[in-house]
Amino acid sequence: MSVEIHTGHNQQIIEMLYDGSVKMGFITHPYFNTDLNKYWIWRAPLKLAAHYAHPLVNMMKNKTLSIIDVFLGSKPFIVVDWNHESIHWPKAQLQPRTDYIELPPLSALDFLENGIGVALLTEEIISKSDTIVELEVEEFPGVSREIAVVGLVSAESLPTSYNTFLKLLTKYVSKEEYQFFY
Repeated sequence: MSVEIHTGHNQQIIEMLYDGSVKMGFITHPYFNTDLNKYWIWRAPLKLAAHYAHPLVNMMKNKTLSIIDVFLGSKPFIVVDWNHESIHWPKAQLQPRTDYIELPPLSALDFLENGIGVALLTEEIISKSDTIVELEVEEFPGVSREIAVVGLVSAESLPTSYNTFLKLLTKYVSKEEYQFFY
């Protein structure tokens, strides 16, 4: 048996599970489908990030940034649609008259790489960029993106190759960032 990887939005992945074209899918957690069996969850911490030449990065050299500094100085703050938490936490923090835009992750990355705004990005994306840096902010609450590996509850057990694939994933993710459920 082989493992094939297909991409899509949550609903597309869930539809592929329902029509039998895939036996396992990676979707954003939390999800609310009671007919999905959760095999594994991966947590990726999100960090506030900006272009290395952004004024907030320079401001960080002289003082520790506060959340209010970040939201007021981001111009604009970019709300990234990683999950429910990554959208609602920033919106709850925004001060009146703060400029913000909501973008998907790759568009947000393009903005930051062009020196525009501040956004929540994964550590992995920040580390792979030559132009993006993490902002050090006091009292940052630790927002995460969670990915669940799921299959249909009604499906038979996963084939051996899928279990092998899941175990292989654990070699690339620290133990604090994932949790098995079977």
